[in-house]
Amino acid sequence: VGGPTVNGYGIVFRMRDAGDYYSFLISSDGYYRVARAIDGIEREISTWIPSDAINVEFGSPNVLGVRGVGDQFTFSINGQPVELCLPDDPAGQSTYSAGRCFGTMTPTLIDATHAAGQLGLIAVAEDEPDVSIVFDNLVVTMP
Repeated sequence: VGGPTVNGYGIVFRMRDAGDYYSFLISSDGYYRVARAIDGIEREISTWIPSDAINVEFGSPNVLGVRGVGDQFTFSINGQPVELCLPDDPAGQSTYSAGRCFGTMTPTLIDATHAAGQLGLIAVAEDEPDVSIVFDNLVVTMP
């Protein structure tokens, strides 16, 4: 990773098309999040949460994992499972502030919105251009 730290990169999964997918992103300043897009509108399922599991040193690799079985998903960073901050109201917004989730922390996301789809990689730069991300060693396994 090179360039500005306001970025996100990771895995897009169960992608039916450019507007319907889930994503699991980390940032080079040590945060992760999970989002879902429906009909081109992306919504955070779990907002950006800080994690010591993310390697933030320049040039240090990060290994991301998404495991999906049916409508249940778990996530990991560098082999460490990470929890999601889900709102108590399904229509609510994920809120994490000052080390606290205003909702429920859970290791498993249950969501049946996208039952199948493709897998891909994603990189985004929020405010500044010139972010460089290198991906390698994509591994897909099936039960």
